[in-house]
Amino acid sequence: MTVAARTVLADCELALAMLEEEERADRWRVLWIAGVTALRTVGDAFHRVDADGDPVIGRVVRAHHRRWVDEPGPDQDMFRDFIKSERDDLVHLYRFGPSDADGHVLVFDGGDSAATVEADLYRPLVDGPFAGEDARDVFVRAVEWWQTKLNLIDSETTKTLRTS
Repeated sequence: MTVAARTVLADCELALAMLEEEERADRWRVLWIAGVTALRTVGDAFHRVDADGDPVIGRVVRAHHRRWVDEPGPDQDMFRDFIKSERDDLVHLYRFGPSDADGHVLVFDGGDSAATVEADLYRPLVDGPFAGEDARDVFVRAVEWWQTKLNLIDSETTKTLRTS
């Protein structure tokens, strides 16, 4: 079962709650990094921890992963074009998908690190299939996407174990 992945997903939900409340731009940026990194780690946790040593979970996970990466559609949009690409851009390039309400990408500029974000906290994504949508709204959808996928993986694993 996807115990490790669900633990990481709970941390994603906590990061999202903190993002919703944060008013300082520098803290929001750090929470975004943590949250997006955790979103990607959900997949690593079930692939490398939950499925480790369990061939049934491993087969189910690999089959789903191939679809998320290779088959065009909403799964690919969410996994490859948001969860993976946003994490990769942050971790490898320190490039942020969200911008401020004026369209300025959130990067460290050496300025006032205690600057506040706008009262409405609108942070649209700059590009990709979710361009123009508020970053937190897409984050919520990513959490829901993972919940759906983990439920499906657990269900398929349970069915396979019962028929074995």
